Amino acid sequence: MSDETDDWRDHARRLARFLVAEGVLSDPEWTARFEAAPRHRFIPEGMVDVGGRLADTRTWDRETLLRHGYADQVVVTRFHSARGRRIATSSLSQPTIMAIMLELTRLADGHRVLEIGTGPGYNAYLLCARVGDHHVTSLDVQADLVQEAAERLAALDMFPAIVARDGWQGHPDRAPYDRVLATCSLPDIPVAWLDQLNPGARVVAPMTFGGALAVLDRTDDGTLTGGFDTEAGFFMPMRHVGQRWPTEDPEPPGEIVATDGDAPGAALFDPDFRLWLEVAVRATEVVPYRVPGDPTAGVRVEHGDDVVDVDLGSGEVRGAARLWRRVAAEHAAWEETGRPPRDRFGMTVTRHGQWVWLDGTGLRWPLVETPGGPPPPLSRDATGECDVVDQPGSATVARPTETSLRSAA
Repeated sequence: MSDETDDWRDHARRLARFLVAEGVLSDPEWTARFEAAPRHRFIPEGMVDVGGRLADTRTWDRETLLRHGYADQVVVTRFHSARGRRIATSSLSQPTIMAIMLELTRLADGHRVLEIGTGPGYNAYLLCARVGDHHVTSLDVQADLVQEAAERLAALDMFPAIVARDGWQGHPDRAPYDRVLATCSLPDIPVAWLDQLNPGARVVAPMTFGGALAVLDRTDDGTLTGGFDTEAGFFMPMRHVGQRWPTEDPEPPGEIVATDGDAPGAALFDPDFRLWLEVAVRATEVVPYRVPGDPTAGVRVEHGDDVVDVDLGSGEVRGAARLWRRVAAEHAAWEETGRPPRDRFGMTVTRHGQWVWLDGTGLRWPLVETPGGPPPPLSRDATGECDVVDQPGSATVARPTETSLRSAA
């Protein structure tokens, strides 16, 4: 997989043109960086997962390498086998979602950037190409990934600060930062980041609930506030030092508890309802599953030990009746509120707590809340008393890789 020619450049330019045509690249600065980025150099030698199929890149010829290197697809570069399936732990993200998130940063010359989740190093390369490698700090919890990414970047004359460290703590030694960009999903925003931001800094981070891409700006009082992009993106969860993999799945659903009819089963494929549900009922995970020839075969909902499977073909709902009643209640509430899209939701992060709120309704859901802390500011046109819908919890998602709904639909 040596790089003796420049034949990859035409592929990179075609990828950039595709991203422009898709409407996810509009900034000429980023377009130029994608055109000049050798993405294929960040595919490791060895076993990878492309489109759900294992492949050994050591057997690829040049044409195969370039085809996969510049396709708008995820390449899973590291995975862990557990519970009878492969769990992705690192990947070369889908270019579409990368372009969306990079443009959301509104990165400018001179900005200092903290990246959470180095992975193979391709995103760090793009950041370095945009603001200079001396302005980029990238963290990953996996020391071997950090070493490999640093070597790939050094071979391309890029020398950012790449550190093996738990991203939850940030990296105060290199602070302050003007931008924080996470490439792993978070249940909430680490409070440690608040002390490492310059005034006016921006955080772009995928959340574990509903594929929400949070875009949060630092205010003068140190609060982070903002909302969610209209695009949904589903990422692997942030991992921590010493974290162990789960050894078993919840018990499979048993008896039929409902026949869904027209709702809310199909709504579980709606990313905006998934956002509502996974915020309102914390620690809930919605996992669509598919079979060949049927892209919407069914969906599983998990909440603790409770599991529900919805077969969209038959309309049968199997599993925990109490969980399904809660799903149905939240679907009714979402319908009654006018099926709000994700860009009507906001998020506020303070030292006293974190909340998601719905513009113009007074609805507010806590992610993290400290007793005695002040309530978060709502939108300027929000009305009515705040309704605390559920208690704070911890949401985790183990299945997604870095992709947007553009490819998942």
